[in-house]
Amino acid sequence: MSLYSCSEDETVQDPIKGKWQVTDITSTQSYIYESAEELNSFTTTVGENIDMTYEFMDNNVLVVDGIYDNVKYDEDGNQTIASRNILVERTDYWEANEDMSKLRFVIEGGFFEETWTITELTSNKLVKTIVTDFEFDSFDGPYILRNEVTMKFSR
Repeated sequence: MSLYSCSEDETVQDPIKGKWQVTDITSTQSYIYESAEELNSFTTTVGENIDMTYEFMDNNVLVVDGIYDNVKYDEDGNQTIASRNILVERTDYWEANEDMSKLRFVIEGGFFEETWTITELTSNKLVKTIVTDFEFDSFDGPYILRNEVTMKFSR
């Protein structure tokens, strides 16, 4: 006679916890003028040679570690600036809302917060986006500086 026993783990697995490899960083920066549309412009910045991880740990600790290059392109696709070997080493606080559509970070030191929109989350893929608008006045009239960043991760 044999007895078999199965037990179910009733703990809900947090889908974001664990170590994620950054696979893509893309940022678009737009200058949007209200009254001088001819001044409207945008640039794109792309992460290259990315070797960076985000590790979402218990107690809402986030460890970001790695290195990457940041390359900026103008509207015509011409490279304008390249920053090489950007080192990122920090420990942040993180929290996600109940439906996992928003992710909030308090950047190391507590002086800066970001809220990211999670646009895709599976067991092996995470995509998050943030859009920020800053309003300014200039000699050419008021304008909005819009920065949109998308980061992709895999396990």
